[in-house]
Amino acid sequence: MLFSSFLRSTLGADACLDVVGRVICKKDVTKVSNVEVSLYDEDSPQWLSSNDVFGTSRTNEYGVFRVGGCARDMDNLLTGAKNYPDPLLEVFHFCNNRKGERTLVRRKLSDLLELGDFGNIVLDNDQNQQK
Repeated sequence: MLFSSFLRSTLGADACLDVVGRVICKKDVTKVSNVEVSLYDEDSPQWLSSNDVFGTSRTNEYGVFRVGGCARDMDNLLTGAKNYPDPLLEVFHFCNNRKGERTLVRRKLSDLLELGDFGNIVLDNDQNQQK
């Protein structure tokens, strides 16, 4: 366990993100307030490593959010290539049903480092991945 922690701290690539965005529910605009938004580093395969949390936040009354934090990914031990975190935004909302659902939105790290903006996320849109 200690060796694993040492490898992770010396052979990993860090990324810190501070991103903004806005969730939209066209069916009912009141459903965008106080929505939980979590930013993860998506790790794969899942059986080997779970997703790391950058941070979690909630939207304001207009669906606007800001979330940030830092994450680290282990480098490729075979090639030595840097393995930077893969941002995954998870939005838990009640736009489409009373039970709630999760919408997943992926972006390239390079895009987020440059822009810092997830843009508008339409929750009642089939283009987002529902879970």
